[in-house]
Amino acid sequence: MKKTSPPIIGPASIHETIELPVWQRSLINLWFIVSFVIVIFSVFGHMQIAMSNDHLDLTSQAKKLFAGAKPYVDWVDVNPPMIHFIYSIPIFISHATGVFLKDVLNAYVTLLVFVSLLLSYVALLHSTASAYTRNLVVSSLALALFTVSFIHQAFGDREHLMIVLTAPWFVLFSPLVRREMVPVKWRVFIAAFAAFGFAIKPYCYIFYIATIAYWMMRGTTLKDLIKQFEHYIVIGLALIYLIAMLTYFSAWLTEIVPLASKTYWAINWLFSSKVDIIEQEFLTRYASISLVGILIVWLTAPSLYVPAINYLLFLLLACIGYYLMNGGWHYTQYPFMTYAWMLLVLVAALHFKICGKVKKKIHQRFSILLVALIFGGTMSYSYMLPALERASWDMRTTREKGHPLGTRSIEGGAAARIYYYIEQHPKFMFLATNLWGVNLESEGSPAAHVGRFDFLWFLPGIVEIAKKPHRRHEVQQLMDYLGNSLAEDLQRFKPGIIISDISPQQRSLPTSYSVIAALREHKLFMEQLANYELTETPNACNQYATQNCAYEIYVRKGAN
Repeated sequence: MKKTSPPIIGPASIHETIELPVWQRSLINLWFIVSFVIVIFSVFGHMQIAMSNDHLDLTSQAKKLFAGAKPYVDWVDVNPPMIHFIYSIPIFISHATGVFLKDVLNAYVTLLVFVSLLLSYVALLHSTASAYTRNLVVSSLALALFTVSFIHQAFGDREHLMIVLTAPWFVLFSPLVRREMVPVKWRVFIAAFAAFGFAIKPYCYIFYIATIAYWMMRGTTLKDLIKQFEHYIVIGLALIYLIAMLTYFSAWLTEIVPLASKTYWAINWLFSSKVDIIEQEFLTRYASISLVGILIVWLTAPSLYVPAINYLLFLLLACIGYYLMNGGWHYTQYPFMTYAWMLLVLVAALHFKICGKVKKKIHQRFSILLVALIFGGTMSYSYMLPALERASWDMRTTREKGHPLGTRSIEGGAAARIYYYIEQHPKFMFLATNLWGVNLESEGSPAAHVGRFDFLWFLPGIVEIAKKPHRRHEVQQLMDYLGNSLAEDLQRFKPGIIISDISPQQRSLPTSYSVIAALREHKLFMEQLANYELTETPNACNQYATQNCAYEIYVRKGAN
């Protein structure tokens, strides 16, 4: 009886069945070596950079979660809690070992990246892809996860961790891999990783849905897809997560989501236009890279354009997610940056395969040289140079702006006065629409930012709604929520000082806006504020400050 070979998913010419010429293999090996060197430098580079405001905010909230505080009651964040659980692991390790949290967090994220790369490599190893295709894909993915994340200091942030955890999933379901050839145990690990990655933010599930849509476009029925156990793992965790949100974390659904839907859109209105950002970042850079890649595939082998559409679909969804999640947040750019990168990698891998079949050597060499130039040029211009420039800047400013209390945002005379008061009264409340307050906390310092709000992200929306007279009642309800929450936190935590940002240029607020002045008519808040007296208004900042600084410092009466 004649032995039949296993079915091939997708066009047979995608899968490696021929030997690449020596010069093509040398080209891929050179890329692999250069990538390896850059990745090693990137690993050490991340160790030298201070944590960003977003990392400090996530670790601050994760510490509260680890200490037993109730999410969305004792502390408030616009994101669901999965990211905080992921951050709780380095919090626990740091607490148990005494190692600085920054070092533990960096090692933790680095380990996750290497596990992600290992799972991706295993998926490719148990497919028909050649060693050179594996080297090209995994080394490029390593650059995307380690080096490209420098651009917006995204390393370890929400969207970066989403890509880290889901990357093996996308490799497993890519046209370069035959899923049924990968051992079940590895597919379980890949699916479990992806399940946590997709759950980091609700909009991340659009990428999971896109995977299903892609394979349905390739001819796989929904019934056949449902039979694949990997989907049970992703959907199962999603259902458990939803049940937890409806029970223990119900405050996020009943209070935070409605609050965010009314106000979150206004947080960046002074600084960026979503349309401008899409035009500048997406249309001029990443979309052009993607379209060039698809054009190359279409011109050389029209039958293979479908796999490229896979990554273009993810790219477009990432752009939509970036827009919906308010384009002013830098880390939301990371998914479509990465998908554009990996689209070009896929195109290069397919093109190397296609060129191996070209009979005329001169055409083969010209074609491969063209792809190599486009590949190397776009990677350098759009990714490597910006990443290395940002890494250099971050390492330089970390050395120049370091302070025992850990801040990198408030500098000069204002910082000196704020530090003075915090050293006298370590427990403080910071009222602002930015995350500078969490910068004042650091390991080895008694400084502790108390209160449920790390920053007043909903305040700009309230100010904008207040411009519409017919919504006065809604504004009053929102201000009552703010006043009641702050009054309750002042009564519970009794901070030694209150630091209120009244800078001439506050983030997304009118000139010299004062939260305390806006709450003068709120009875409960003013009763608690009566326990404090205005002591000083430092307003001197040096050249590193991103805004003109001015603050009100209220000291608790009778405090030492």
